[in-house]
Amino acid sequence: MSEFLLELFSEEMPAKMLAAFAAALEKNIVDKLGQKIESKSFYTPRRICIHINGLSTEVAEQTEEVKGPKESAPEAALDGFMRKYNLSDKSELELREGCYFYKLKRNQSDLKSVLKETVEVSLSQAIWPKSMRWGEL
Repeated sequence: MSEFLLELFSEEMPAKMLAAFAAALEKNIVDKLGQKIESKSFYTPRRICIHINGLSTEVAEQTEEVKGPKESAPEAALDGFMRKYNLSDKSELELREGCYFYKLKRNQSDLKSVLKETVEVSLSQAIWPKSMRWGEL
């Protein structure tokens, strides 16, 4: 079993926003890892830390459902979606609720790459009441 510590440094953040953000980030990371693990979040006005204990070093295959174009969308949209995921036949897609869905299987080779992707996705999905962006993000 391994442990992981994520520590984020930032400008000073309002205290009332930190608790909810740290809890949401912790939940998002733990949910994406899909393992039974212990986790705890800590925060100060300039730091947020997530400590995860009990990570398995063996990584199982992960399945993610990707929503594609609507059934009524032009054929070019469906062709582009199929090209993006290297699909050759519509039978590999599932039609549900008027949209196409594809079950994307990811076989991660090691825990390091899984953690890297999980943290990147979790941070990009994090929501602040007042978000700002700089540069080409």
